Amino acid sequence: LPPGPWTVIAGGRPIETPSDDPGLLYQNVLVALDRATLREHWRFQTGGAVYSTPAVADGIVYFGSADKKTYAVRFDNGAFEWAFPTRDVVSVTPTVGRDTVFVASEDKQLYALDKDTGILRWAYAAGNPIVAAPVLDDNTLYVSNANGVLTALDAVTGDVRWKFATGRAITAPVTVV
Repeated sequence: LPPGPWTVIAGGRPIETPSDDPGLLYQNVLVALDRATLREHWRFQTGGAVYSTPAVADGIVYFGSADKKTYAVRFDNGAFEWAFPTRDVVSVTPTVGRDTVFVASEDKQLYALDKDTGILRWAYAAGNPIVAAPVLDDNTLYVSNANGVLTALDAVTGDVRWKFATGRAITAPVTVV
């Protein structure tokens, strides 16, 4: 396919994708498209708009919603697996590790969830909104916030390893080299 966005048929009407990924379309529902035909394969309805870009791992799609929840649905058919409630909108792409999904909410919290069940393992209070996806490198999770603080957390326990204040908002995921 050429670079997107594309016009696709979903729910019997044409819609322009807001992304260059033809496999997923993000609106008030999450819609999976057939890559060959760009026709709807399945849809999953949430209680609010879907702002976060989905993350896909091991046959599961993880994404957040304006209904203050993070969802896990099956990639092949959109079947519900679990949902985890937060106290505010989830608009940042989840980060998926080996057995944990890391979710940033606009409630200024980072949640570490069991990848299979959605059960909370630990939470970290960032103090300010997290507006970029956390970055996982080995067992260190890098989390930035809108106040310009970059924090390195132990990905297993959530313990703070170190913090660095940049003085400016960090609005994109960090790069680990």
